[in-house]
Amino acid sequence: MSNDDVALLLNAIGILAFERDPEGSFRPLAAPPPWFGALGRDGTFPFLGHILEEAIAFWTARTDGVRSWGPCAEVDADGKEFHYLVKAVTVGPRSYLLFQADESVEQLRAVLQTVRSDALKRPPG
Repeated sequence: MSNDDVALLLNAIGILAFERDPEGSFRPLAAPPPWFGALGRDGTFPFLGHILEEAIAFWTARTDGVRSWGPCAEVDADGKEFHYLVKAVTVGPRSYLLFQADESVEQLRAVLQTVRSDALKRPPG
């Protein structure tokens, strides 16, 4: 699979992946999707705080696997809240940081609103 194929696949499933180099910088494997917005423009991810610290410790251990966090919440340029998941991945000598949009929070919110609305429509008793 070529790098272009990987980029298309990641975009299709809504994942933004960065490879971490030995110096600690991150290189995107594909162009960021629109939802990612300003989260990582400079490639340093200061908004991740303790998550990035834990990810670095995970990568330093050099054990193949995945460490996950989230859902995390941020506000886009229009002031609308959105949610995403973060994963640190180690495969052999390579380290990755993945972001995935998380629609489950919005789906749960919609279900709860429907249940609430239905409850309000029913007569007491």
